[in-house]
Amino acid sequence: FGHQAIKELVQFQKKIIAEIGKEKVDVPVFEPDPQLEADLRSYAQEKVTVAVKNPDKLARQNDLDELEKETVEHFAEIYPEQERVVQSIYSTLVKETVRGMILEDGVRPDGRRPDEIRKITSEVGILPRAHGSGIFTRGQTQVLTAATLGTIREEQVLDDLGLDESKRYIHHYNFPSYCVGETRPMRGPGRREIGHGALAEKALLPVIPDEDQFPYTLRL
Repeated sequence: FGHQAIKELVQFQKKIIAEIGKEKVDVPVFEPDPQLEADLRSYAQEKVTVAVKNPDKLARQNDLDELEKETVEHFAEIYPEQERVVQSIYSTLVKETVRGMILEDGVRPDGRRPDEIRKITSEVGILPRAHGSGIFTRGQTQVLTAATLGTIREEQVLDDLGLDESKRYIHHYNFPSYCVGETRPMRGPGRREIGHGALAEKALLPVIPDEDQFPYTLRL
């Protein structure tokens, strides 16, 4: 039934397009100056290859940013008023270099093979005055977790349209902008934080002891 209704709508759209529709605007596809692209690749390719092989993520990004500034300044006099074109070609060159390393050489920018994961470590008891704490590290990514215990009477009441429900395990995931060197307004949690928190909560639920064995409300 739905498919048939859609067919009728499509026919109606085709009819009004034929009667009052406007011709589509022909938008020309931008193509950079071939000579500029060739000169830039000749100038920056070797330097980009060296920069993307830096195993330190932050240092690698800084090197690529500095190289971009250097490249823009180098071509400013040779190709005036082409800064955005130079930046576009440079960005494409970086992507092609990284992709080529992975597909052809089987090496990622930090030196790992496609089947290798970053070094993983974990520690507990990091915060001495908290009920519990731990820090998880994978490569240059770290997560610090603090655990707070409360009585069963402090469990979270879920206020929705269904029956009265509550849960005694609550998981928060906070990812402020300064974690990645950015600046943004400090407002409520975003989709990423809500989604990651829900995933972490779902992953740990199977190992939370039953209430008769562990009569506490747990907040992470």
